[in-house]
Amino acid sequence: NAVAAVSERRDIKADGSTGAAPGTVAAAGDDGLFSLFGTEEQPGPVQETVTASDRAREVLAELEESGEEVWLQVTESGTIPALQFGSVELCAAGKTYVLSGAAVPVFVQWLGTSACAKGTLDSKTLYRVALCQQVNPVKVVDDLSVAAYLDNPGQSSYELKKLIDAYLIGELPATAAALPKVAAALKEQLAFKHLTKLYQELELHLVQKKKKMEVAGITVDRELL
Repeated sequence: NAVAAVSERRDIKADGSTGAAPGTVAAAGDDGLFSLFGTEEQPGPVQETVTASDRAREVLAELEESGEEVWLQVTESGTIPALQFGSVELCAAGKTYVLSGAAVPVFVQWLGTSACAKGTLDSKTLYRVALCQQVNPVKVVDDLSVAAYLDNPGQSSYELKKLIDAYLIGELPATAAALPKVAAALKEQLAFKHLTKLYQELELHLVQKKKKMEVAGITVDRELL
């Protein structure tokens, strides 16, 4: 039977604040998952589309200087070993950037050289595409799909819309701007379940190693055959 919000977990709204929103109910079921009901209209994020390489360098330099974790949402196109980024979204310092065209190669190189912390919905895609382009992403410190799996291994999908519905009160578009808000709720859940160390010290590192193995593949010893 569902009971009303008896966990120590705080409810995090789509706007990043905590506590129950007016007219909303948070209920915990027997499986420990939370169902959040109610919606709030949120202001749209500041967003810029970047297509030129020079502007991409400026944006990435600004994000670096902000000192904040940069959140990434990417898709892939093609097949190994010729994978390319299909779309690239970045969010930090209250702004969202959509990169395309000549801006994407600049982003790829930045992945392998930038010292700023990076978080993503799915680092598997990020590593797979970057490694196909001979770039090893550095300082990827958050992967929401991995965190959500640890919190709820029985979930069938960890796409962003489902994570927003599961962890935030209120409506929010499934864009890079939602990633830090979902991350705040997920990290609180992992801490409550004493899973933070497992997430940070083991699971995140395994993703990179497994993607390197996938991209490298298995070759045949032609001479032996």
